[in-house]
Amino acid sequence: MKKLSGAISAYAPSIDPLEVLVLLDDTVFGGAREGMIVTRDGLYAKQKFEEPRHIHWRNIRKVEPETNSRVRVNGDVFFKADIIHHFAILALASRLNHFVADSSESSSDRTGATDPLARELQLIHRNALNSLARHIDQEYEASELELPSLIDAHFQRVMQELPKMERAVMRAADQSSTPQSRKVEVAACALLSFIIFHASAFSRTPDAIKDELGEAFFFFAGIHMQYRDFFLEGVDRSIGVLKMDMQEFFEIAAMLFMVKDGETDFQLNISREEALAKMISVVGLSADDQLRIEREFDATLKSWWLHIEQLADAGDEDEDEEHEGDDGVEDQYSRRSSNHAPGPRGSLIHHAEVLGIRPGASRNEIELAYRGRRSQYHPDRYAGEGPEAVAWATGKMKEVNTAYQALVEAVT
Repeated sequence: MKKLSGAISAYAPSIDPLEVLVLLDDTVFGGAREGMIVTRDGLYAKQKFEEPRHIHWRNIRKVEPETNSRVRVNGDVFFKADIIHHFAILALASRLNHFVADSSESSSDRTGATDPLARELQLIHRNALNSLARHIDQEYEASELELPSLIDAHFQRVMQELPKMERAVMRAADQSSTPQSRKVEVAACALLSFIIFHASAFSRTPDAIKDELGEAFFFFAGIHMQYRDFFLEGVDRSIGVLKMDMQEFFEIAAMLFMVKDGETDFQLNISREEALAKMISVVGLSADDQLRIEREFDATLKSWWLHIEQLADAGDEDEDEEHEGDDGVEDQYSRRSSNHAPGPRGSLIHHAEVLGIRPGASRNEIELAYRGRRSQYHPDRYAGEGPEAVAWATGKMKEVNTAYQALVEAVT
């Protein structure tokens, strides 16, 4: 309640605490005077050195996640987090957009303001995501991986290009086509676009991550195939059956990025770049569209990999604690840091190891790693474990801050 009261007094003094659904605290020390509040009537936000913002649900048409922990509302940046991890912002923004879509669906039945096909595809997508989430939980017990959230973020990005796909289908339509068959083709274009960019983003994953994960990488990279099947089932039930040539495109898209030449009987008569360009043109996108979407998919996937790394680190911590026996407090908490032997203290190699990144990492990689470490070692997380734990975390934060400053200066 103290945190909630601080947020309300700072940037939403008119709201009732009982109306708050979600509170994002974006402060270093937990005072919550900067962040975002989701209430029954709309969104409230406050960033450091900026005036508070508020927008009512009835004025919100779309909520979109963006790179660098930003949330866009109706195309404009509404909130940017400095402390909260990007993947959490991405997941929340996607869920808020679901709410907006559901709300607009009922009102658009009266106003006709929303594209009916877009609404239908969003419903098919949500049903496919729900089926995928159940499948992952039942088959793999891996709901914490948040794979449906990653797929949702990528699909929502594709949906921004839906008008271009609709125009492409209309241009290619012949006299025998019907409104229903054109709807099926647009749905196929949306799904094909998702598969192309989602699979190609995974194909650009650094080799170090692929090598470290081994077979697990191919599980992550291939889970969209289950989503594809669930989505196509929804299209078949709600809109119609896909043409055979579009089904062949789906198979090519899956093989194009995840299978190396010689590993299977799958062979292309043209280069992979030509095949990709052909599929991009089929769905109505340009080369400029392709580059822009690829950058955004890569940024989203990179944040998701950081989420996976944090889950792995948390698992290592739990395993270490199971074997700690009667060790002292200092030994108990020191196991939560990197398992690698550090380089010479004060060197850039040492600083990179403190943040868990490779030497020579980019500014963006440094920023992402710093946010992760800052979340991991924030002293407030250890307040319930006693003063020794808080002291240990405070020391680790000093080390992390020193490493971050040194690495940023080195790349500036």
